[in-house]
Amino acid sequence: MNLNHLNILGLDFKVEYVNGNDNKLNNELCGKINWQEQEIYLDNSFNKQLILITLLHEIIHALDHGLHFEFRENDIDRLAIGLFQVLKENKLLVESIL
Repeated sequence: MNLNHLNILGLDFKVEYVNGNDNKLNNELCGKINWQEQEIYLDNSFNKQLILITLLHEIIHALDHGLHFEFRENDIDRLAIGLFQVLKENKLLVESIL
C-alpha cells in the first residue's frame, strides 16, 4: 500500500507498515492506532484487502475516540468490513491505496 499519511478529524496520522512481530503492534492481530502519537501501525504481512480492512478498522477507532461514539470492538469490526465491501463493489477504492 502507498498510503503514508491520513487526516482524521483534522489530525495528521502517520501510517506505518510493520512486520507482524514488531513491538509497535504489541501482539495486536493486524493493526493498532496510537491516538497520542498520531500513528497507525499495520501488519504488512497480510494481503492488500486485509490491510485495507484493518486500516478502515483503525480509522473507525480514531473516529470513535475523537467523537466519543463508544463502539464495541465487534461493532468496529463489522463497520470496517461493511465499508470495505461498499467501497470495493462500487469501485470507490483508489488503486494507489491498494
